[in-house]
Amino acid sequence: MVAVININGLNVSYSDAGHGAPVIFVPGVAGRGDWFSYQTSGLADRFRVITYDLRRARRTCSLDILVDDLAKLIQALKAYDAAVVGYSLGGLIALKYAVVYPDRCPGLVLCSTAPSYSRIPESEMAAQLFPDGICLPNLWRRIREAISGRRAESAAPEAPDSFLARSAGEVDRASLSARIKLMRKTDLTPLLDKVEVPTLIVASSEEPSHVLSGAQALHQGIPEASLEIIENADRFYFYTRHDLFNAIAADYLTETIAHF
Repeated sequence: MVAVININGLNVSYSDAGHGAPVIFVPGVAGRGDWFSYQTSGLADRFRVITYDLRRARRTCSLDILVDDLAKLIQALKAYDAAVVGYSLGGLIALKYAVVYPDRCPGLVLCSTAPSYSRIPESEMAAQLFPDGICLPNLWRRIREAISGRRAESAAPEAPDSFLARSAGEVDRASLSARIKLMRKTDLTPLLDKVEVPTLIVASSEEPSHVLSGAQALHQGIPEASLEIIENADRFYFYTRHDLFNAIAADYLTETIAHF
């Protein structure tokens, strides 16, 4: 069930289900907490599963602000010692959180993310974050307009998985643009060797090349890191291949939390 809590003066939508060690899922650029509905239903018998929506970023959006939002949400929900699972932009938030609060984070899962996106053009990032198979025409148009100020000449067909596409379309244009700009100006490479938390890096075999190379960079740079590549899956595997992803995440989190 979705509830609302005030964090840093903002009303944040979240869900909190299950019992056991807490695990919080941090969404990506266009994602929302309900993108992790299969993790809520599939893992709540073993963990306390928390999901939430990122703040709307109408003006400025810094990584430190998003990390502070996460820290205050965990504190407000008394989800002390929560493992953190971050997807795409959420992976950057999760990684920085683990560096700032190593004593509060027993485990870290970084999904489809890279430590730096600075060399990727904004238009290319938009195309890769919202591929044709998942992007609604109006969302694609809004993203391109937000980045370039020009109308897109063509529109992607409606996604076969209408839920992800529909919910992504509800994220406002300013937030999409601000979040993409934030990813491009963030470089967490210097922090990788400071990660003291056992970390699982997950990517699909069909990720864009910079995400796959980013996953390798995370694996090589984080001292206690392991890498899992999901074969024959798109980059929304947490939804489209949720049984497999849940099994991978549950096995890893059970082991790491037990040793915390």
